[in-house]
Amino acid sequence: MAKAELEKALEGVTYKFEESDMFEYYTIEGPESSLDRVEILVRKDTSVVQAIEVSNAPKELPKY
Repeated sequence: MAKAELEKALEGVTYKFEESDMFEYYTIEGPESSLDRVEILVRKDTSVVQAIEVSNAPKELPKY
């Protein structure tokens, strides 16, 4: 996915933006905890999404 497509898909979504020498980071935090989040990495040299990481830390573990 190209960076332009990502930014269009993120319209209306609250996210944090950070950057390093090689990457731009888009972080979308969950409504209840910053441990629940989606991180999207875009390579600066290609303007293409390199990775998408989803993290989920539930308050309680399911009982089996």
